[in-house]
Amino acid sequence: MEFIKSIFNAPWFGTLIGFLGIGIGLLLYFLAKQRKKPAFQQRGLQLLGHNQGILPGQVEIRYYDRVVPRLTKTTIILWNDGDITIDGKEIVESDKLRVEFSDDCEILSCEIRKCTREVNNFRIEKSGSPNIANFTFEFLDKNDGVVLDILHTSLQKNAAIKGTIKGVPAGFEDYGSFLPAMSPKRIKSSLPFSGAPSLQRFATFVAIAFSFFLSLALTSQFYDFTMFVNPTVTKSISIALISIVLCVNLLMLWGIRRRHPMSLAIEGN
Repeated sequence: MEFIKSIFNAPWFGTLIGFLGIGIGLLLYFLAKQRKKPAFQQRGLQLLGHNQGILPGQVEIRYYDRVVPRLTKTTIILWNDGDITIDGKEIVESDKLRVEFSDDCEILSCEIRKCTREVNNFRIEKSGSPNIANFTFEFLDKNDGVVLDILHTSLQKNAAIKGTIKGVPAGFEDYGSFLPAMSPKRIKSSLPFSGAPSLQRFATFVAIAFSFFLSLALTSQFYDFTMFVNPTVTKSISIALISIVLCVNLLMLWGIRRRHPMSLAIEGN
């Protein structure tokens, strides 16, 4: 009990609470701010062919009746991560929304593997350029989106999502790669907590709480042992240590947040 009282009575504790209040206020402001926010995640898999695109003369890779150097599959999840509906009429005609690969790529097929709602009327088709596929939609409400499967010949597994939507100058935001969802059967046979997002989040929160209180304890001891040397420097270092821990914890929270809706989760490749 005395140790806890010493923490609350420490000179740096009031400053910490102040910074923490400001940080939480700013975080809540940005989270509550309504905006259009198209986002995407993707992952690629080379199905056939060597990384250098060199095959022995006796080996051919055929897609239907065509010989191709390699066969790569890229799965892309597109959705509206904002709170405001994105209207398809807001797509700029002179800068269409598109999936674009490197110049040496040829898109062989592009299909919609999964969608949240048919009424979104999402469409994708190959364009006049072999490495580009254009897409459109009627509208996207919050968490509306699709999963796309694209077969192509590029060495690069990831694509760029380009194009302009009115009111969204940054375009589609790249949330990085994603992991395939695990079926209940696979979750049971895996390591504990390895396939359940809710449990992963709970474990993250526990780790955050533990690291925060541990940092309080360590900083308190540091403060007690070094206060006699230089009180001003000691106070500054103590606040800096706590601030670093808080920033790391906020980044952990942000990391588990930035992912596609569960309605667009897919199993396997």
